[in-house]
Amino acid sequence: MNPLLPRILLTALFATVSSPFLNAAHGQGTTPERRPAPARPAPTRPGEAREPIAEQLPDARFKVGDRVVLRLTLSDRSEFNLAQQRGKLVLLDFWMSTDPGKAHVAELLTLQAKYADKGLVVVGLSGDHQLSDAETTVREMGITWPIHWDGYWRENKVFAMFGVPALPRVAIIGPDGTLLYFGRGSKMAAEVDKAFLNHPPFAKDQLALAIDALKEADRAMNDGDVLAGYRAYAALPPESRNDPVVTKKANDLRYRLVHSSTAAFKAVDDLIAADEYVEASASLTAIAKALGSTSVTPAQAEATRRLDALLARPEVKEKVVKAEREAAAMTALDAARKLRDAGSDIAAYERYRAVTMDYPETPAAGDALIAISAFDADPIFVRKRKDALAGPQASRMWQIAQNYRRVRPDLARQRLQEIIDRFPDTTFADSAKKALAEISPATQPTT
Repeated sequence: MNPLLPRILLTALFATVSSPFLNAAHGQGTTPERRPAPARPAPTRPGEAREPIAEQLPDARFKVGDRVVLRLTLSDRSEFNLAQQRGKLVLLDFWMSTDPGKAHVAELLTLQAKYADKGLVVVGLSGDHQLSDAETTVREMGITWPIHWDGYWRENKVFAMFGVPALPRVAIIGPDGTLLYFGRGSKMAAEVDKAFLNHPPFAKDQLALAIDALKEADRAMNDGDVLAGYRAYAALPPESRNDPVVTKKANDLRYRLVHSSTAAFKAVDDLIAADEYVEASASLTAIAKALGSTSVTPAQAEATRRLDALLARPEVKEKVVKAEREAAAMTALDAARKLRDAGSDIAAYERYRAVTMDYPETPAAGDALIAISAFDADPIFVRKRKDALAGPQASRMWQIAQNYRRVRPDLARQRLQEIIDRFPDTTFADSAKKALAEISPATQPTT
């Protein structure tokens, strides 16, 4: 063997290892060109930050502040036309029959009970894969509002029009058709409260009622019944004054009332002399309201002074307060009856209960107790109400149990049993029993 061969091989090996990588490590030479690293995928592992889901997709057709034009075919083949709901607050509920969706629906049931008779219209837009899934949830949850379904939500044109990025989502449309809010269902209650405060509903038929009342007031004034004219003016809904016809007639009536204050005070004195204190008090209140303006007028001040003096008499105050409470109780009772007749039985039941608690001494409370007894005797309604009350908490517990089911079946069984114990005789308890039977004790971890 050539004695120089080992030295040649060693030199070649050293050159291969050291160049160019060894030189680059010491800041010498150049680093070989490398391909850029592939983009890191969006984090999906637990604990990693996720990009927040948008409130609304940017390509939505309707955004807050826009006038909404919408016609829907409902599940019962009828049509919902938003144009026919002018004057009311409309809530479009974009939902799906998942556990979070059902918990959201339970909260909406409570919200509807609060506002159903005050001008809130609810329409549910189901994003379920099958109409039958939505119909099952409607039955189980006791949903009373109409439902629209036209396929899975990611393929539904209405969902695309509003730019729905995830469920549940809510759209609130004002009395004039303007989109007031679109966003997460968790903000629903606060946004509805805000809408009622800043954009109160006004039923179209109230315009006709206001005009009829003004015509009747005009006839009463012509017949010399000044107090009837004052009461009609004071009873006009503030929102009706937005209509130019009502405003013109109301201004004409007020002009006549201002020039009839002397006759009005004389009529009130006659009522007091006849011990008609309730009528006299209501008339003085109407006079003060009708004659009021940005500054206190002498006639308004006189009406207020007389009213204060009248109510300072204990026997008068007692009768007036009693009459006012009885009138308020009857108004609340009528609202409960309208909900019942419209099929909103859960909302009606809660309104009947409110009458008995708020006005226990009135005749209306007795009528409300009779209605409540009829509801309590209906086992189907009792179960439906239990489901509505249990909905928010039971749905969350069910979701926790499902999360535990694969990794910690022992904890899943505990959560399911808790649902059964806390919410007996509900559909949630039935589902929990079924799920509990499906989790084999043999799968429990050993200790």
